[in-house]
Amino acid sequence: MRKKYWIFLLIIAGIEFFYFNFDALESRFFKQITPDYEFVLSDGLFYNDDNTITVVDNKNAIVELKNINHLVDNVYVGLKVVNVDYIEKISIGIWMTDSGNEYQYYTAGNHDYILNAKNSHYLRLHPYGKLENLRFDFSDLENYTFQIYTIEFNAKVPFHFSWLRILIIASILLLIDLFRPHNPIFEYDFSSNSIKKPLLISLIAVILIGEISILNFMVYS
Repeated sequence: MRKKYWIFLLIIAGIEFFYFNFDALESRFFKQITPDYEFVLSDGLFYNDDNTITVVDNKNAIVELKNINHLVDNVYVGLKVVNVDYIEKISIGIWMTDSGNEYQYYTAGNHDYILNAKNSHYLRLHPYGKLENLRFDFSDLENYTFQIYTIEFNAKVPFHFSWLRILIIASILLLIDLFRPHNPIFEYDFSSNSIKKPLLISLIAVILIGEISILNFMVYS
């Protein structure tokens, strides 16, 4: 019995550490760099005297980092929207050139930047060879003013351990354990006409689906 609980705890720790904190673990192998790049704004952005940037034309709201010329795995972007409290998430378009695509930008998708979730401030990149140039599209911030106060390359993502997530994982494993062969619940002598057993199984399934949905929300929100 004691061995069973040790295995149970190891599974919980493994899921929390290797799955939910994979980005943090992976980033420990990144070599931090400080490239001497050029910081360029497109015509749709206006650079203010207080080092903030205003989006005046969302069709051309590009911040470009030129001549990076390094092996880059992720970029940490420290950003805040000025004098606005109700914006929680920004969709940032990412474009880049690299050793395999030197003359034409290609999209690396859109990144959901959640202002109050620091782990979302790390942008994972997969360039082919060295990253040459990088573009951020801030068209989502039309008529707003924002500030980029720091940019770091190959930054270390912080570990984040959640007690709520650990409790949910533990409860999911306990519920799954109820389905194992020879479990006392399923050896209980229900009458042949009783609906208690299928109701119990249905309730467990609903709880499992709900808890898994909560975990998915915690991963992607």
